[in-house]
Amino acid sequence: MIVKCKLCGFISDKSIQGHINRKHNMKLNEYYDMTSSSKKDVFSEEYIEKLVSNNVGIKNPMYGKKMSEKQREKLISINKGKKVTTKTRKKMSLNHWANKKDYSKEKHPRYGTKYPVPWCKGLSLETSEKIKVAAKKSSIKHKGKKLSEEHKKKIGRGSKLAYQRPEVRKNYIKYLEKRGHKKFKYNGNSYRSSWEVDFAKRLDFMNIEFMYEHKIFDLQYKNIQKFYIPDFYLPEYDMYVEIKGYMDDESKLKIELFELLIQPIVVLSEHNDIKSWNVKNYLNANSLNTMAEIKI
Repeated sequence: MIVKCKLCGFISDKSIQGHINRKHNMKLNEYYDMTSSSKKDVFSEEYIEKLVSNNVGIKNPMYGKKMSEKQREKLISINKGKKVTTKTRKKMSLNHWANKKDYSKEKHPRYGTKYPVPWCKGLSLETSEKIKVAAKKSSIKHKGKKLSEEHKKKIGRGSKLAYQRPEVRKNYIKYLEKRGHKKFKYNGNSYRSSWEVDFAKRLDFMNIEFMYEHKIFDLQYKNIQKFYIPDFYLPEYDMYVEIKGYMDDESKLKIELFELLIQPIVVLSEHNDIKSWNVKNYLNANSLNTMAEIKI
């Protein structure tokens, strides 16, 4: 296959790159833009195949070599601030997919798996020297730095959304137990306080089905955004119950937002009320259509 210069008609069976540089005093990118050409219009297929075969594996002059820090810094300084054009991005994308292996859905190595297996699975600070070094570097890098309020909110938002996944929630509870965070056990479940355990026992005594911290609510109102997890949900009555010994301003705001945006919630703030609470008596005495905070 031959290639032809679109500016003067020069023909070559290998490449016209040298001709473009010498005769027209142009770089390849300039030639591509001027003539709407591509790599195939400058290099013949046989020439490209020969170049590729001579630069694969051990034949490549850079095979097994690593870039020095000086070279890396030089490259960064050369390309710093430069913007990649849309045309170049498209070319990069096409080259990437052209060289990528042809994976159909069934042939893909991760087909059928829920999540890709991370490289660090099964490794820890105790078992991996690589993780030790990385952790030490990260610790030195961030030592003394303070996170902005915006950054803290982003981290909190991501953590709370991840907490909705059962496997994350289970691991988080194990983490808290390992760290010595106080957990109260009852009937195979973990609770955050003895009052919550007492209320769970009360519900079991009354044969009422319940779910503990089963859903996170993303409460957004004007410029306020809060995440809230009610303590108990009673599916039979479509009722949420919050056990609160001490009501701080943050908790009060979350409950008010929940009642404004979702539905009324029962707030139990006295231990004696928890032990004697009765859902039928409560329904007879209170209307769940009110948006005010309800305290027994």
